Amino acid sequence: MRKQISQYSLKKSTEHLLYEVSTFYQTIIFLKNAKNQIEVNILLDDFAIHARNLFDFFYPKKPNLIKDDDMLVTDFLINQKIFNRNKTNKNKLSFITEKANKQVAHLTYKRNRYSKKTKSWPYIIIGREINKTLQAFYDSLSINQKKWKNIIDLKNHIEELSKI
Repeated sequence: MRKQISQYSLKKSTEHLLYEVSTFYQTIIFLKNAKNQIEVNILLDDFAIHARNLFDFFYPKKPNLIKDDDMLVTDFLINQKIFNRNKTNKNKLSFITEKANKQVAHLTYKRNRYSKKTKSWPYIIIGREINKTLQAFYDSLSINQKKWKNIIDLKNHIEELSKI
């Protein structure tokens, strides 16, 4: 069983959550404006890592695979009902982890199985679906947590992402 994380640690950790969301968002913007395939490739690597990190945060693995220092959505004393009701269904995004692992984070033979059609990342669609989950996360936070500076900044990114 995981130990409960102090409010101090949660508040401090929002800096890292904000970094993931901010970089995820900015990468989508840069991808939309990429000038050549080299830029696209570099940006897709960055996008894949941050998409995977956000997926792993919002959709935790089985308890036996979770490390004690993994930051999880469940650490933030949220209204679980609101979050579960409003987040994107995990099945819509579950491909992110394996795709990031096989195409970016590890040199694997499975890369040979990707075709031009399946190799691409639907980054706009992923962005919209993760944004839906970000909004559900924000909506399920306590009133006190919504006052934290990084959560206020996170809310601004949620609003920016909704325009994509």
